[in-house]
Amino acid sequence: MPTARVDEAGEELYRLAKEYSAGSAKLVRDKHKALEAFLGAHRKGNIKGTFGLALAYFEGNGLARDRDKAEELVASIVRAVEERAGDGETDYLVILGDMYSFGIGKSTDYERAFSLYCLAAEKGNLEAQCNLGYAYLAGQGVEADISMTVHWWLRSAEAGYPHACHDLGECYMNGTGVERDPARAIFWFQKASELNYSHGTTGLAYCYLFGVGVERDVERAKELYRLALEQDHGRTHRDLLAANIDADLFVNEGEISVTVVRSITEVPEAEYRSGRYFVRATVEEVAPGAFTSCSTLFKFLVDGQNSRFCSIGGVLYSADSKELIRYPNGKEDPEFICPSFVERIGSKAFQNARHLLRVELSERLLEIGDGAFDDCKNLVRVGFNNALTAVGPWAFHGCDSLAELHLPASLGSIGEYAFGSCEALSKIEVDPANMMYSASEDCLFDRERRHLLQYAIGRKDRRLEIPPTVEVIGFRCCSDAYHLEEVVINERVVEVRDKAFYFATGLERVYFRGPPVAKLGRQVFDQTHSDLRIIVPAALLQEYQRDDRFSGLNVCPEG
Repeated sequence: MPTARVDEAGEELYRLAKEYSAGSAKLVRDKHKALEAFLGAHRKGNIKGTFGLALAYFEGNGLARDRDKAEELVASIVRAVEERAGDGETDYLVILGDMYSFGIGKSTDYERAFSLYCLAAEKGNLEAQCNLGYAYLAGQGVEADISMTVHWWLRSAEAGYPHACHDLGECYMNGTGVERDPARAIFWFQKASELNYSHGTTGLAYCYLFGVGVERDVERAKELYRLALEQDHGRTHRDLLAANIDADLFVNEGEISVTVVRSITEVPEAEYRSGRYFVRATVEEVAPGAFTSCSTLFKFLVDGQNSRFCSIGGVLYSADSKELIRYPNGKEDPEFICPSFVERIGSKAFQNARHLLRVELSERLLEIGDGAFDDCKNLVRVGFNNALTAVGPWAFHGCDSLAELHLPASLGSIGEYAFGSCEALSKIEVDPANMMYSASEDCLFDRERRHLLQYAIGRKDRRLEIPPTVEVIGFRCCSDAYHLEEVVINERVVEVRDKAFYFATGLERVYFRGPPVAKLGRQVFDQTHSDLRIIVPAALLQEYQRDDRFSGLNVCPEG
């Protein structure tokens, strides 16, 4: 147990860390100095310092993100935090609320977090009051009520909490929950700026740049943006982008160039170097695949004035949250549980998300878009729901660790190559009640089993005999089936589509039991074994040899 003197030293370090975390009248925000102070407080046995350090690991503020380390730190203090919160100590009520809100040390429970923030807020804790404003704004743990948002932000701001000062200024700037009043907005931005809160300073700069509530003054705006950069470089960089200002030009040359961005098709590395990407208010469209190569991006932020998009838990959604637009590739969580409000996963929404191991789909999810999970190489499990109706083309292409598929009765549409090139896939099941699809011998078919859609290419079987009901062998259905050495194609097959056996590198023998198929696609046998033989009935050998589509292949008579 720390001595009173040591505990007092720990408390002082914790207070210093909180000042550096947010900024104050005396100190500008400095996440590295905040981290040093949290670490110092933790080493002195200060519980609040330990939680501050855990959050730094959890969010990657000032050090590499490490969720396991964060959980380890929190596990060591949960009981003590609960005891102190039970005694009504406001700092501990807030910390326990944060545990439930962030899902760190506790399972996520927004209603429980809200109740804890309420207790602390009523006792005068300014951070809790600010948190309540957000809870009412987002409807998180409580029914949304913008008037209560303003109520709590006003209480917190009047007592000098810088975050609340800025947020109240935004309310007056945009007429959110109050009558629009640029003069009041400027008042609160100024107050936040005096407390070294960079968002307040950039809010004030924006007013001068565009003449909102004051006479337009570009030079004054530049001064304020420079001050904001000193107060917090990272946040100010995002605020410059939010104002549609070329951030790099201003940082490097001090010049302001305003360009309205309405569509995101390419993402310069400079805009997500911090691991966060800010979606500006003017953005109306995000191209599928725009963020596929952003491997270090772990969090989306969205301007509150954007009418098309929102961010929840760092994931990008449509404004009504019914469509999941983009999951950040750098998000390190091994599991994603699709929220209950999501009805559609957009095209390429998870493409190349290499940290994901497991995905559970919500009961309301109806559709998975084109290439949604393309190239999620480490995905081992997808929990399909009983409402899903459509899976788009290439949706799970290249999910090389996905070993099993259990498809529901509700599924009515599967796009081309939806489960293609899944190298570990060895089991495919379809609910017998499904009216459109079926499975047998770990092959996916249409209901009547006339169309072979996908072979489970991870199976170790060396021989595949196409079932006698099959008439069409689908596009790339056996592509990358490395273990196959022999395939028997029954006489009822009339069509073999493009690349059906492409890159089945061990395939040495293909037996055709009937005459040449009516339709033979392109590159059907490309990149198979170098000694591949096409073996046909002896009586039909000349017919195959006359068929230009089989020229260049080693066609041999059976027997």
